[in-house]
Amino acid sequence: MVIWLLLGPGVLAMLGENDGPSILSYAATGATYGIGFFLPVIAVTFAAAYVVQEMAMRLGAVTHRGYGELIFQRFGPIWGWLTVVDLVITNLITLVTEIIAIRVGMGFFGISTPLAVLSAVALVGFSACGSRYSRWERLAMGLALFNLVFFAVAFLARPSPAAIAESLLTWTPLPSGSAELFLLMVASNIGATVTPWMLFFQQSASVDKGLTPRDIKQGRVDTLFGTVLAAVAGCSTVVAATPLFRNHIDVSSIQGGAGVSAMSHRPLCTLTSG
Repeated sequence: MVIWLLLGPGVLAMLGENDGPSILSYAATGATYGIGFFLPVIAVTFAAAYVVQEMAMRLGAVTHRGYGELIFQRFGPIWGWLTVVDLVITNLITLVTEIIAIRVGMGFFGISTPLAVLSAVALVGFSACGSRYSRWERLAMGLALFNLVFFAVAFLARPSPAAIAESLLTWTPLPSGSAELFLLMVASNIGATVTPWMLFFQQSASVDKGLTPRDIKQGRVDTLFGTVLAAVAGCSTVVAATPLFRNHIDVSSIQGGAGVSAMSHRPLCTLTSG
C-alpha cells in the first residue's frame, strides 16, 4: 500500500518521456532498421536514465529542495539562471514537437490540423491550471497508461521472439547504409530517453509528494517500475514498425508519421504485394 501511495514521480518521468515525438522516433527507427542494433540501445539509454532519475529522487528526499532551487542554493545565481533558461528553451521546443505529434496522430483519424492544434493547446492548458498535485498526478498517470497500447501493437506485428532475443543479446544485425542517417537515429533515440525536464520534474515532485530518506527504497521501486515500462514501450514501438522494414516500405513517402501506424499493422501479404 505504501508503494502505491508513493508511486508517481518516477513512473511519470519515465513514461512522460515516451511522448509523441519519441514514439515517432522509435517508429522511424524500426521502419528504417528493423529489429537489431537499436533495441539494446533503447534498453541501455533507459538504464542510464534510471541512474540519473534515481539520484534526482534521492536528492529531493534528502534535501527537500527541487532541482532548480538546489542549484541556486549550492552553485549560485549564474548556474541557477543558466539551468532555468536552458529548461525554458528546451521545454518550448518540446511543446512544439508535442503539438506536431498530436497533429500527426489526430490526422490519422481525419481530424483537421487547426482543430488538432487547438485541442493540443487546450490539453496543455487544462493540465497546467489549478487542481492539487495529487489529482494532477493521477490524471497524468491515467494518460501515461496509454503506453500499454504499444505492447498490443507490437504483438499484432507478429515479431520473432528469437530475433528479439538475438538483438538484445548480440546487438545485431548492425545497421547498414548512410552513416549520417545512422547517427541521426542514434541521437534521436538518446534524445527520446533523457531530457532536462525529467530531472527538474522528478526531484520537485518527490519533494511535493513528501518523500523522506525513509522512503528512498519505495522511490527506487517507483523509478525502476517506470523505467521498465518505458523501455518496453519504446522497444515495442520499434518492433511494431519492423514490418515496414521487412517489406521494404519507404517511410519517407508516408504522410506525416501517422502512416506508420496504418501501415505497420496491415497484413504482411498486403505489404508484400505493395
